[in-house]
Amino acid sequence: MNLKIDYLPRLGRRATGFTKIFELLARKRRNRGPLTIVETGCLRALNWEGDGCSSILFHEFAVTSRSHFISIDIQPEHCAMARHHCPEAEVICGDSVPTLHRLRRKLDRIDFLYLDSYDVDWNNPHPSALHHFKELCAASPMLHRGALVFIDDNIDGNGKPLYVRDYMRSIGAKLVHEDYQIGFVMP
Repeated sequence: MNLKIDYLPRLGRRATGFTKIFELLARKRRNRGPLTIVETGCLRALNWEGDGCSSILFHEFAVTSRSHFISIDIQPEHCAMARHHCPEAEVICGDSVPTLHRLRRKLDRIDFLYLDSYDVDWNNPHPSALHHFKELCAASPMLHRGALVFIDDNIDGNGKPLYVRDYMRSIGAKLVHEDYQIGFVMP
């Protein structure tokens, strides 16, 4: 995968975020070995600039780095599309909050969590923001010191990460990126 040549020109406002994500993932992979990557909200269209197509990017990274990639989505048609374009990913069709909670039984750790499941209504961001906070709560036991957590659709501290951001500040998580995506390292 050549992020700079193959994908960045198509990612629009998410280009800087994905650059940072894959820089951090590559460093973590060198230090830890194969990683566990979990994404909520999977590929739903080949709309690079609008949606980011993160499933394809994470799948490519997982394949080349021999890591494990899990994508969770509630919509069967999105899951089918992700399975088609990401054949080596583990795609789970279901509500992300209980699914993340059940993953505790089989995963000891998540090295990278990408929250992007519930579309944000910019006039009323609270339902989406609350859902993403619940996802973080469900995944928390698997997020050890140094785990990366990124959330999509961030504008001036508003959007999907509204509550996650406040929580991360209160626990002392390190802010490592803030643009259209916001990212933290768990303390």
